[in-house]
Amino acid sequence: MIFPATERRVVGIVDRWGFYPICWRRPQKSYPISIFVPSAAADDLPSNNGSLYIMESILRPEKEDIAQPSKQFEVFKSSQGMWQGQLIPPPPFVRDPAYRSPFTYPRIRSYAVVGSNICISAECNVTHNPEMKSMCGEHIKTYRLDPAYNTWEVDTRVVLPFYGKAEYVPELKLWFGMSSEVGTLAAADLSAVDMNSQPQLVGEWNEFDPPEGWTHSDVSQLANLGSGRFCILSGNGKVKLRMKKHKSSLAPPSPYPKEFANIMASSTMTIVGLFLALMILTAAGPGEAAVFTVVNQCPYTVWAASVPVGGGRQLNRGESWRISVPAGTAAARIWARTGCQFDGSGRGSCRTGDCGGVLQCTGYGRAPNTLAEFALNQFNNLDFFDISLIDGFNVPMSFLPDGGSGCSRGPRCAVDVTARCPAELRQDGVCNNACPVFKQDVYCCVGSAANNCGPTNYSRYFKGQCPDAYSYPKDDATSTFTCPAGTNYKVIFCPSS
Repeated sequence: MIFPATERRVVGIVDRWGFYPICWRRPQKSYPISIFVPSAAADDLPSNNGSLYIMESILRPEKEDIAQPSKQFEVFKSSQGMWQGQLIPPPPFVRDPAYRSPFTYPRIRSYAVVGSNICISAECNVTHNPEMKSMCGEHIKTYRLDPAYNTWEVDTRVVLPFYGKAEYVPELKLWFGMSSEVGTLAAADLSAVDMNSQPQLVGEWNEFDPPEGWTHSDVSQLANLGSGRFCILSGNGKVKLRMKKHKSSLAPPSPYPKEFANIMASSTMTIVGLFLALMILTAAGPGEAAVFTVVNQCPYTVWAASVPVGGGRQLNRGESWRISVPAGTAAARIWARTGCQFDGSGRGSCRTGDCGGVLQCTGYGRAPNTLAEFALNQFNNLDFFDISLIDGFNVPMSFLPDGGSGCSRGPRCAVDVTARCPAELRQDGVCNNACPVFKQDVYCCVGSAANNCGPTNYSRYFKGQCPDAYSYPKDDATSTFTCPAGTNYKVIFCPSS
């Protein structure tokens, strides 16, 4: 944390034991943000070893060589209770000639510790100049800092789905942060960042009411209190707690029982603004693994893919594949790849559903592809599953419970959606969806359409063909299915009509 103190600023660490100053420094940063990376050997003592990174959130362009240290980025490292500070190189965009104009000063939109790396998503800080905004507004990039070498890697395909800092909660194995600048708490699995796969929100909670007499803040912020509890400085003055679906990720449906979240207002807070503590219940405890049987009934070969468990396998006509998926697995997908060619080492490519040119997938496939999505043993000991056409359609599919769990209902999409696919959505001989094709907020339910997204003519086409399947990201009511945890499942490619 950084506190103002007359003409100086104190830099220190705050934990449950108190505040521990690291050093006093003259102010060098206008809008500093900080993030702490614990040492792998750290224990639960005030002398925790680790590194505190302090970054300027709105960055001025620099002309120095990309490898030269910058006053806008510094790190304080602890060793045996002693702290030493050093300047480090900035992300490459700080010294990119495209950012020389003051109208396009880049800013850090979101940041988080993911594994051993620090990830930041940056965008142009453009608010009043429409021409400049159109030139650089879509160039949001994510950069990963390797703390061991202070080097940066860039990935243009991944954007952290938060505003400000995201905190990892080990009890839930998810990252929590604000998904908007006006007070929407959200959760996502950022482990996919290391696999160059775009992380999706698992859920969003918003509309909190402040205690009587409390005032609102202009910008929302979040602090992790541990054990799944958060302190939220919120710019949103609404009242209700609810959960919304984003994209096609799975989350328990709304409304929720009161036990799911306990909202507590504390009168002892001294920071002016609205603070709310949100207790998120941990996921259900360990249970038995579920068996997924993947069957190819198509008259052609497919290359089935399963993430995060399974990888991939070639399935000729009539062949099947059994996958044991641990209880608690979430944000999981099974899909069919078509038109693949792989060499003896498992490298190659697929016409549809390709997952980075490998047989054994570790990341999601490329649209268009029909998706079976699931999260096992989640809220109230339920499995949540669906078929999604948000990433398009490449093969017919059914996703049904298998066995004697007493649960029999599941989604089916047995028709050939490609046969009547709108011409503008046809791709690679199959049918893509409007979101990956046009990349507009209204089709993807993000940005300006995040809170008022509805069906479009394109999504209505998909819904008419497959009423059970997700046709657009907010298509929850008729598209999410549940079964008791421990249920086994069968995914069939090209099921009988």
